[in-house]
Amino acid sequence: MRSEHIRYPVPRLLSQKLAAAYLGLSDRAFEGYWRQGIVPKPHRLGRRVPWDRKLLDQYVDELSQLERDEMPTNQGW
Repeated sequence: MRSEHIRYPVPRLLSQKLAAAYLGLSDRAFEGYWRQGIVPKPHRLGRRVPWDRKLLDQYVDELSQLERDEMPTNQGW
């Protein structure tokens, strides 16, 4: 199995392998989350089915906000 590496600048549209790597997930975990509707859906562009990096960023931003709201604040920080 060939490992995908994120290159800079990061392209706006990512293959499934790059989208998984971008989120720090294995290909299998990413595919499972996609099929369950947890991560954003890809777009169809001819034969390609890429993920929009900005939608992935938005997903992580929303996830982070949820976790932040559920966590108690530490006044010392």
